[in-house]
Amino acid sequence: MGCYPQKRRDEISNMILEHNYSEGPLLILAGPGTGKTYSLLETIKKRVSEGSDHHTFYEVTLTNASADDFIQDARETIDTEFNSSSTLHYRAKGILHRYSELLGINNNFHIIDDNYDKYFINDICEILEKDHTVVEDKLKEYKSNIAYCNYCEDDFSVLYKRLAQYYNAIDWYNVVAFTCKLLEDNEETRSTECLKYTFMLVDEYQDLNSSDQYLVKLLTNVFNLLVVGDDDQSIYSFRFADPSGMQSFEEFYPDYMCIKLPVTSRLPSNIINASYNLIINNKNRKEKDKLIPLTRTNERANNGFVMSVNLKSGKQERDFIHTSLEMLLTEGVEPKEILVLCNCKALGNELYEYLIEKNSALPLTNLLQRKEISLNKMILDHIKRFLKDQNDNLSLRFLLDQLEYYTSSKCSEIVKDTINDKIPLWQIIKKIDNGKLSSFVKLIEEALLEETLDSQILHVVSSLHNSESLIQELDGKKEEDSKSESELVRFLTIHNSKGLDADFVFIPFMEESIGLSPKDIEEKRRLLYVGLTRAKIGVVISWAWSRSRRSSARYHCSGKGGDATNRCPSRFISECGINTKLCFKSDDSYVKALEILQAYAKNRIEFDKKEGPQSDPSKRNSDFY
Repeated sequence: MGCYPQKRRDEISNMILEHNYSEGPLLILAGPGTGKTYSLLETIKKRVSEGSDHHTFYEVTLTNASADDFIQDARETIDTEFNSSSTLHYRAKGILHRYSELLGINNNFHIIDDNYDKYFINDICEILEKDHTVVEDKLKEYKSNIAYCNYCEDDFSVLYKRLAQYYNAIDWYNVVAFTCKLLEDNEETRSTECLKYTFMLVDEYQDLNSSDQYLVKLLTNVFNLLVVGDDDQSIYSFRFADPSGMQSFEEFYPDYMCIKLPVTSRLPSNIINASYNLIINNKNRKEKDKLIPLTRTNERANNGFVMSVNLKSGKQERDFIHTSLEMLLTEGVEPKEILVLCNCKALGNELYEYLIEKNSALPLTNLLQRKEISLNKMILDHIKRFLKDQNDNLSLRFLLDQLEYYTSSKCSEIVKDTINDKIPLWQIIKKIDNGKLSSFVKLIEEALLEETLDSQILHVVSSLHNSESLIQELDGKKEEDSKSESELVRFLTIHNSKGLDADFVFIPFMEESIGLSPKDIEEKRRLLYVGLTRAKIGVVISWAWSRSRRSSARYHCSGKGGDATNRCPSRFISECGINTKLCFKSDDSYVKALEILQAYAKNRIEFDKKEGPQSDPSKRNSDFY
């Protein structure tokens, strides 16, 4: 193949950089490891070199972490003061704060997320006299309608909006919907926001929902729009992501041009083949050619591998992964170059605990549970907000619940009786004769006598049972981990592996009876596709065929548990075109699999030694970026 892949990559890169936006926006289909960040950064860099001001460019991405990474890259390659990257929700929230009066909302609104849904659900259950399951389903339906621009005024939505006003709160879906309405109804406001950044770049477009996509359209200035995405990697239907927006892009932008990035610096041939064989079974996708690997990518990975290991039991699978990790680390593979992607959190936690018990020295970190904002940080934030404004019903509700001064159900009874009168929750709480509640009221009233807000906060915090940890949080004192999580072998869900890569990827528990989490079969394939394409050298898929995987974790993960006797591998393993029966009957049933792993690890170590520290072609360097 020679230098063809690199030459082809350079040709496509030049097409992107030379695109004439006066003729229409540009859509880039960017598969795994094809250089989408390069496309975004270099587009800005080229235009800045031609005289544009970097402050006029705005990059939108999916997560805060991705935005931070982009800003860091832009500061290194474009300008040290570059700062214009965020999530779309963050941009929308800023617009609402600036123009809140036009919508008749309080500027100091809360954002409703999972931390507050329970209060809304409890209140609606109390007011409508419905059980939790019914209300939870209605809330999900309501959010789905907002995300897909299907606005309705049924009894539930009217009540939800009334509660949101009572708590001076907006959920993330309505943040975007309200911003769309604001820009639709106020041409001058829309023009001002469009002119603030004259060039918009959107990453991970496939993970936007319909309402998000419409907001991008409203914020776009004339034709200066660059969108990057890959509908094969759309895995966030639980956030109502709409990958069909990639396929119907021309409906918003009839004059657009589409460029497909053909070369990957991450994936070797055998991983490309397996992942391509899998994803072409999906019917609802933009057609793409199979990716081409860079020559050095293939050499470093010895063409790569994807293998399925059929193990006798859950315990044997755990032992196999334990032995595999020890062997790879002994061979010199860095911990950060290993990912364990679990399609079931419960079984993943069980596996992690087993490995730590077997060898506590293994450099592992468990990222299976989503990291929440520190509870202490949230408590401090709500103490501050409430001391500044005693009409802040949501902050008061949160403090009463988290500090265990009053139950959520009791608060819901108050809300039911007072929501129509719009009486602040604080006015009701002060009149209730309750020992614990009275002590909280007294604490707040004493704090309000202090001269400054800081002294008021300190007065409240010092009186709480966890005052020491709260004061540490207040002073900004945090214990630092001895090793960064990114330097360890990471256990995480496939969803949370998006954007990561590693030399070796393990995907355990791949039995048909356990399955992948999405309900839609095409999204199941996309989820496994994302998992496979994290790997730069090899993927080990494993599954257990005997009835011995009967732990509560397994039953929790698979719903009803599935058939414990007729176990079979996930259908998607065969769709990848790989053998599902790498299986052995002896006690050393996984010896062959370990030999394969060891051979690839040795090849990788020897290649890196020979070629030097810059030999990993998936890392950014002058040859590719």
